[in-house]
Amino acid sequence: MDLVVFPEAFIQLNNENDAWPTIEYIANYLDKPVLLGFSIPDGSERAYYLNWEPNENETANKTFIKHSTAMRTFFDYDLTDEEIDNIYKPIVLNG
Repeated sequence: MDLVVFPEAFIQLNNENDAWPTIEYIANYLDKPVLLGFSIPDGSERAYYLNWEPNENETANKTFIKHSTAMRTFFDYDLTDEEIDNIYKPIVLNG
């Protein structure tokens, strides 16, 4: 198994700052790269990806603000061009 994927909104957070510590704990426990869906208190749905030991040219971590059925979507944020580019940049694993 190369990647453990959890469904969207798998974990409901009370504090947005808990997202990275939560996925770090799970990735460490499973000793695998993890893709995990969070419901964030601001009404957004987000996907977090973490790979503790990426090979050269692989993605180490990434956050994606998800779809139109959430209370807040990607379009509700004032994002920089760099943040937008990072959101749409594909995750690379075993590639």
